[in-house]
Parts: sequence; structure tokens; C-alpha cells
Amino acid sequence: MDGPSFRTGIDLDDLLGLISDRDSDSNKRRLRCPKCRWEPRKSDRWQCVCNHHWHALDAHGLCPQCQSQWRHAQCLRCAEWSSIEAWLRGQDRR
Repeated sequence: MDGPSFRTGIDLDDLLGLISDRDSDSNKRRLRCPKCRWEPRKSDRWQCVCNHHWHALDAHGLCPQCQSQWRHAQCLRCAEWSSIEAWLRGQDRR
């Protein structure tokens, strides 16, 4: 008979997500990875080809430094690529 399985560690992203300073306004839509459903925090940053670091999803993929328009963003948790639109469309799913 198999016993219960236990995780030996805690995922840092899960822990930080629990204590993050997300906006509690329930009317606000959340950004969410369409592949793994990870929700980036305000402090998460992506790096553009111009070496600028910014929250690419809040800016809808537009780099404020070089004005490069991203069509896709890589999830910082699962490393899968999805279109910016998919991140935005998937944010209302629960």
C-alpha cells in the first residue's frame, strides 16, 4: 500500500506569491501564464534585447527603453513562451 506523498521543499515562487503585495481589488484583472497559471508579481522583471529590465506584461510587451514591441513573453516559472495576448486573455480564468 502506498502512503501519502509529501513535498520535501516549498517552491519559492509559491511562497513569495503568498506574501506578495498584489492589488486586492477583485475587479482588477490578473496576468497569468496560460501554460502553468503562474501570476507574476509587480517586482518580476523581463530583460529586453536592449538590456533594459521591466515588467513586460504590465507594459503589454512594449519596452519603455527602446520601444521594441514584444509579441511573446517567456514565463519566469515554467520557461514556456506564450503570446502577450494569451497572458492577457488568460488572466480572467480561475
